[in-house]
Amino acid sequence: MLMLSNEPRPTEKHRNSFRRAVIGPIALGIICTFPAMAERKSREEPSPSQPASLVRFEVSAVDAQGQPVTDLQRSECQVAEDGKRETIALFGYDGNRRQAAAPTGPQEYSNRGAFAARPTVILLDLLSERLLTWGQAGEELVQSLQRLESGSGLYFYVLTSRGTFYPVHALPRNEADLRAENPAWTQQIRAQFDVVSRDLEAFRPLDDRDPAWRAQLTLQSLGQFASNMTALPGPKNLIWITHGVPSAVPGMSEDDMIDLTPQLRHLGEAFAQSSIAVYTVAQSASGAGAALGYSWETLQLISGLTGGRAYASDNVNAAITGALTDARGSYVVGYYPRRQQGDGKYHKLRITCARKGVRLQAKQGYWAFPTHVSPDEREHTAFEDAAVSPFDDSRIGLRVTTSPVKETPGTIQVHIRVDSADLMLPLQSGRYSGDLAVGLIAYSATDSVQNVSTARSSLSLTQEQLNQAAKNGIEIVRTVALDDATRNIRVVVFDSASNQTGSVTVPSPDH
Repeated sequence: MLMLSNEPRPTEKHRNSFRRAVIGPIALGIICTFPAMAERKSREEPSPSQPASLVRFEVSAVDAQGQPVTDLQRSECQVAEDGKRETIALFGYDGNRRQAAAPTGPQEYSNRGAFAARPTVILLDLLSERLLTWGQAGEELVQSLQRLESGSGLYFYVLTSRGTFYPVHALPRNEADLRAENPAWTQQIRAQFDVVSRDLEAFRPLDDRDPAWRAQLTLQSLGQFASNMTALPGPKNLIWITHGVPSAVPGMSEDDMIDLTPQLRHLGEAFAQSSIAVYTVAQSASGAGAALGYSWETLQLISGLTGGRAYASDNVNAAITGALTDARGSYVVGYYPRRQQGDGKYHKLRITCARKGVRLQAKQGYWAFPTHVSPDEREHTAFEDAAVSPFDDSRIGLRVTTSPVKETPGTIQVHIRVDSADLMLPLQSGRYSGDLAVGLIAYSATDSVQNVSTARSSLSLTQEQLNQAAKNGIEIVRTVALDDATRNIRVVVFDSASNQTGSVTVPSPDH
């Protein structure tokens, strides 16, 4: 649950209920194999046992007309870290993750439904805005939203002068809210924004307010916003419409300037760690030709660190269009760098495409912070996060059906189909290999975790096996005994190679 209002996050009680849950193996059967991932070649890929862990990031591709490109292949792209070419180990289209596969069978449940692939939040910054630009930015935003065919996956907040967030169209609190959202909300935005303007009229900031205080409050508020958006799994966009935060502010004297660059870099890294690409619009009363100085440097820095784009004033519509287009043309890319693991340094990223006319957008670099987390700890954390999340995770596509076991009352079979295109299966010794951890999490009527059962499956598949199962994905069958208190079951699949998770919640067959 998102703390953008006064509602609580998942409590420690929920996490403790997961930790207390009984973790035990249950029979796991592989019925069929995997279809080939897009453009898999018969070449050896680096193994996850290499010194440095997988570096994964999102890339957006558009053509010369600004339209999303959805058919890029791994062989067309090249990744470099600090100017040195790296071998791409993970590459997959990510732009229609939540739109691609609605359930088709009876009693079949999927974590991919008819809603947006990447949530996009618009943040109108009243804290940093001026009296002249508030109305200008608001009117441009209203007109831009009214032009959209659908507002699905799009949300709108105002950052007030007190550093709080006023929800105009709030983020969903759980999976039910997400599936019940109204895509036509943008058609009523003018009336909604008129209410916002009246409510916030008395709280507009003064133009002569201490710039250092305003900058610090803005950075603190945005950091909290990034933290709260992590409740939504997978990549996300933030469109920040603002007069801007200077990269340096006056100190005790006019000649004493305080450099905010370290704090800005920390904020950018917080957004990047939360998989949030920030699109900035440097709104100015002087219009598109305004000289924005230090504030423009700030917005370029934040956008560059997160994989978003920076727009000059009067470009609200271009920013919204650009963010939504990038979401439809997004890919996930990963590689194992040849450096030592966790050196604590900043490393520059660059990805290029050989196809003529294609422009790629990605973050400019990342910090290789040391980590001492073992694979088992990563797996446990993934299951714990999935257990307490109010949302299903669609990064690995899942379809699930359940059926009773007639010979054993109170026992059901859970049939799981996993989208192989979302898995990382490097080629080793002539076979595509990987490890999946599959878990079932049982919930009571109060959504507390009753028990958790997990099992692993090691995969070693030939090219022929991959091709044979191209339509069906990977099928996994689990048998589990339920008690009368069980109301829902969340199926969780964790891919240890890519460190990605997929989950889907299904009701208990007896309820």
